[in-house]
Amino acid sequence: MQRLFSFMLAFSLCPFCLSAPAAAGAGSNLPILDLAQGLDPGGAGTVVRLSDGGVRVWVDSFGRAGATDDCLPAIGEGFMARTEYSVLCRHLDFFSAGGRVLAIRNSNCDISVPVTALADNYAYSIVQCGEPKQGNCLFIFEQFVDGPTETWYTNVYSTGCALDCYFSYTDYNVYTYFDNNASWQPGAGGYRGQFVVRNIDFKPDNMKFLFTDLSGAMGWSQQEYPMLLDFIDNPLEPLCRDLPPAATAFNGDWTGALHYRFTDVDPTAYTVISYSHGRDRTPVP
Repeated sequence: MQRLFSFMLAFSLCPFCLSAPAAAGAGSNLPILDLAQGLDPGGAGTVVRLSDGGVRVWVDSFGRAGATDDCLPAIGEGFMARTEYSVLCRHLDFFSAGGRVLAIRNSNCDISVPVTALADNYAYSIVQCGEPKQGNCLFIFEQFVDGPTETWYTNVYSTGCALDCYFSYTDYNVYTYFDNNASWQPGAGGYRGQFVVRNIDFKPDNMKFLFTDLSGAMGWSQQEYPMLLDFIDNPLEPLCRDLPPAATAFNGDWTGALHYRFTDVDPTAYTVISYSHGRDRTPVP
């Protein structure tokens, strides 16, 4: 599923062929006031809502998403998979091109093409990131929501630099930030594996949410907030590090991350990272 959108990607690879950004589609996809401006100085530009069936997600130009009552500031209204409220506190991505790990956000990146919805369930954005010693990394975020599978897919296309590593970080708050029970399932999804997160006190059998690798992550970890975020987003560390080891079962204020590592990257080619968020309705044994 992760690379089905080549006809739309052709659009995104030549954004400057357009005299203006593509129209945002139907009314629900029109750009809205960015509620995530408190995340970084300068704000994040527009946020768009993608929806298909009962699945909805609000994303910004940096591929970020998330909003819950106990996790502010919000990016739109978060992520919902046939749920009344968002279960996603925050999703963030990080990268290194031979130097320290940088978050893909306002302070490290410029927006080349703001997030633009080309359909009710599809959007793309292009950002340029890095420090002088890390080259000039271009990231194309491709976002797609699929109602029948209750899944939000993300493809990230990197070019312009020798990408060394990439982290995809997610913080689910399934109805609360505490008592989030999680497990790591090796090989699920067809690649490295996936996280399954639920609240053990509230509908634990049918309110389970996934964070899945779809392109061959090197490593994974799950930790109590904010340990994992502080480990990845550490300005004192000069280079990319492997994620800390973790047990396959977890209970508490859950956060998880996937770690992608690359060697001998051609800066003129495209490096692809793919992952997804979704809902799992498999009965609990």
